Amino acid sequence: MRKITAIILSIAMLALTACSSYDFVDAVTYSSYSIFAMDTVIDIRLNDEVDESIFKECETIVKTVENKLSKTVADSEISILNASQGEPVDATNSAELIRLAFDVTEKTYGAFDITLEPVCALWDVTDESFDPPNDEALTHALAHVGADKFVLDGNCISKLDGEAGVDLGGIGKGYAAQVLAEHLASLGYTGTVSFGGNIGTVGSKLDGAKWNIAIKSPFDTDAIVGTVKLDKGFIAVSGAYERYKEIDGVIYHHIIDPDTGRPSESDLASAAVICDNGALADALSTALFVLGSEAALGLYNENVYDFEAVLIKNNGDIILTDALENGAFTPYNG
Repeated sequence: MRKITAIILSIAMLALTACSSYDFVDAVTYSSYSIFAMDTVIDIRLNDEVDESIFKECETIVKTVENKLSKTVADSEISILNASQGEPVDATNSAELIRLAFDVTEKTYGAFDITLEPVCALWDVTDESFDPPNDEALTHALAHVGADKFVLDGNCISKLDGEAGVDLGGIGKGYAAQVLAEHLASLGYTGTVSFGGNIGTVGSKLDGAKWNIAIKSPFDTDAIVGTVKLDKGFIAVSGAYERYKEIDGVIYHHIIDPDTGRPSESDLASAAVICDNGALADALSTALFVLGSEAALGLYNENVYDFEAVLIKNNGDIILTDALENGAFTPYNG
């Protein structure tokens, strides 16, 4: 059985000093570039001086992924699917990702579900006019949720329920990070790509050291709780602090529990997942957040997926999975 280590930390006072939002400064010179796409700021850092044309190429790659997968792009495969009424939809660019998402849904006991789109549409906390939906609206929306509302046949997908829909927001950024990181690595570059809460490494560090990725505090996003050392891979973090709205003293955030159709009320403030697959890391971080610490650790011990995690509870306790012991995770005491 895998081992779990609990670290009890008071993290409210941790300060972010000589480091960027996701990687400590080191001796290697990097060229940086930022893109706004997929509703987030994407930061790309590549070793040494890089011709700006490569960054423009990165922008094209990211926006191509967005145009194929985003439900807010009118002619994307997902928008066409959501608007369909049972006819097969060509999902050549999204079928593999949808298939992975359905697999994660099954293996996380429904804690991650891309078919929550009808429910998520009711919880757009970024909308200035947002009001919490009533029970009747939630009950109606939940009746149209579930992978059983879809038939995936090769690269074609069709709906069995005209009001069903798909939202790849909980897996798409991790997928895009992997597409971009793999492309840059194939060209011989070294560096990192950051898609908001999703960070991917590109190749190996030129100095032979491990990548040093900072985990933000969910209680103060200008602070970090520690750093994870990686040879390669992806880290995805989900937390209630990312997008939320407070109404009459109640905080409503964007991570929905499929069981209730309401914002998750687990004992976790954030969940960070480390693995070799960017899309899987993204989906699992959401699933673990919704499951809560006990069920998240149960999933980890089942070995259904190969991943590690940093779980931060609402009371400030930090729980590490076994491979993050022995210096792989360093608490920040600044």
